[in-house]
Amino acid sequence: MFELANWKNSETLMLNVTNSALGLVTIGLLAWIIGGTIREFVIQYRTQHIKH
Repeated sequence: MFELANWKNSETLMLNVTNSALGLVTIGLLAWIIGGTIREFVIQYRTQHIKH
């Protein structure tokens, strides 16, 4: 069948590089979204529990 782990073939090399890059971008964006969500929850928690 297909040998995607064959790094010597130029077609599969570009496919693997592209998929790896897209995977890293996806992980980075998910981390950014999750980090922003956590940050917003922390800000809301702090503003609701401030004693005047």
